[in-house]
Amino acid sequence: RKLAGVGDSILRASTKALTTSLGSNGITDVTIDAETGRRIEVGNGLGEAPLSGLRTVQNMIKKGVVPDLWLVVLGTNE
Repeated sequence: RKLAGVGDSILRASTKALTTSLGSNGITDVTIDAETGRRIEVGNGLGEAPLSGLRTVQNMIKKGVVPDLWLVVLGTNE
């Protein structure tokens, strides 16, 4: 099974533990894009602000990321 995740600092900090846990449960193809300060709709990736979560998902799909499951961890600080 395949999982793709998009998130903020919470997902970034937990990526290693999450990947290990998922792997032991049969999800071995994991793609995660997580950035500190990422917001759901705001952010063009230029300057200090990371690319928004929506644009990140769109870019991942354009690059061929087609998971069985999506994990979205955004808005934890808003």
